[in-house]
Amino acid sequence: SSDLSGTLLFDMAFEDVNKKRNVGEFFFSNEYYVQAYDIFKEIALVAPNFEIYQKMGYAAQKNGDVALALDNYLKAQIFEDKQLWNLKKIGWCYRKLSQPAKALEYYKLAETQDPDNLGIATSIGRCLLELENYAEALKYYYKVEYLDTKNTKVLAPIAWCNYSTGKYDQSLKYCFKLIAVDPCPEIHVLAGHNCRKLGELKEAVEHYKNSIGCKGYTIQDLEEAIAADYKDDDGKDVGADNSLIIDYIKYSLEG
Repeated sequence: SSDLSGTLLFDMAFEDVNKKRNVGEFFFSNEYYVQAYDIFKEIALVAPNFEIYQKMGYAAQKNGDVALALDNYLKAQIFEDKQLWNLKKIGWCYRKLSQPAKALEYYKLAETQDPDNLGIATSIGRCLLELENYAEALKYYYKVEYLDTKNTKVLAPIAWCNYSTGKYDQSLKYCFKLIAVDPCPEIHVLAGHNCRKLGELKEAVEHYKNSIGCKGYTIQDLEEAIAADYKDDDGKDVGADNSLIIDYIKYSLEG
């Protein structure tokens, strides 16, 4: 049980930290992360080091406690602050905890260790996108696309960042690329937004209609997506236009 490490017998039998460490490692390598964490925590009280905190972080992560994982990865940093794996883990934790600015800080540090790592570049792009720094995010996503031509995961964020920076032609180009390989309702909707921006209303309606029924997407989903993401470049209210388009699509689907 997980309270094994707290028993008197255990402490007598494993007064030697190294022996205790062996037991902890046994639990850790056999994926008994709750027990491993408890033992490593005891060791950290008397003989803290980088690896112990890192393993505590990983055990906590595996136990589903991201905040506790982060706390331990940050403690590991005190002993060794340039290890790539640890930096990426801290970035990952901050992103999971909806703190993209802090995540970005650590992914940028990781980037200095491994500038050609496309996983890091993608993570930086994602943080920048979440921070609505679309122009900067695009630089990272384009880098990934250029260096990994088979990577289709970056197509959607590239389309979205282009749309968000007013590059509607470019965004539409990426929507079409994505529709060809992995169509999803959100991309059909984004293609519709771009066509509206380019004054192609008929095409926009067709794209919007294509989203309905794609992976269970409903007319209500479409209505919410248009209301949330389609804004006029000059700040004019587009609510009435949105309603007309939705009514027209409802009518054409019923017909």
